[in-house]
Amino acid sequence: NSFVALDIETAKGKRWSICQIGLTVVEDGEVKETISRYVQPPENSYEEWNSKVHGINHATTENAPFFPEVWEEVFPLMTSRKIVAH
Repeated sequence: NSFVALDIETAKGKRWSICQIGLTVVEDGEVKETISRYVQPPENSYEEWNSKVHGINHATTENAPFFPEVWEEVFPLMTSRKIVAH
């Protein structure tokens, strides 16, 4: 009944092109915290198909932090918890 649900969107068809990360912390079956952050992918570059799927583009993330900064915020929420992702 306790886990972190994780969802990641990418700017391109590559794992390293994260443009948004979202997670929800569930403890004893109750939602305790939800976070969604835009991430500026490398060179803030997108493939058209990806943007059509999730609606995020270079204008959305032009002022967003890079992944290392966002990772510092979300990583502590994932340590010592089961992670559920699709």
